[in-house]
Amino acid sequence: MARRDSCIKASGSRLRAEAPGHHADSRFHLFHNATFWTADDSVPFASALLVRGGLVAAVGSREDVGRRLAQLTQRPEGRGPNATAEAHTTASSAAEVVLHDLGGAFMVPGFVDPHIHIIPGGLGLSRVDLRGTASRADFAARLAAGAAALGPDEEWLLGGLWDEGEWGDGLPSREWLDEVGREPGAGGGT
Repeated sequence: MARRDSCIKASGSRLRAEAPGHHADSRFHLFHNATFWTADDSVPFASALLVRGGLVAAVGSREDVGRRLAQLTQRPEGRGPNATAEAHTTASSAAEVVLHDLGGAFMVPGFVDPHIHIIPGGLGLSRVDLRGTASRADFAARLAAGAAALGPDEEWLLGGLWDEGEWGDGLPSREWLDEVGREPGAGGGT
């Protein structure tokens, strides 16, 4: 799939292409040449999407999105059915439009499913949180603090969520657990 990322900067009537990267907060990003599922029953599909500052500014046909871009940049509307973002970059005020040709891809919104599994989530509250642990000393200190918080009838010290990719001096072993001085115990990874 061919992809074209270019930045068109208007300054007067002169256009020039620039590499993306600077002024990211103020640039418009026009995603086109795709089918966007909108999740709106009245207009279920669109062919273009305009984003600025991480927010959707317009969705619809390339022409509709081009007209919205003209409104947002207070530029004269393009003429004819083939009006595009490039036509709107000829006004005197400077604005940047980054074009993203999606090569005919089918696009859907990013799905986020925040949820918790009640039993494991509740049990996790009583475990030693080892996220961000990056050394043997930190591992031992966290487990020792967790062991000190256990009551006299509690036998097991459980910990988890550590990421071995953050470790610089080896991986936890039984010897590391023995240094804490409480048995039995377990420290699970991700």
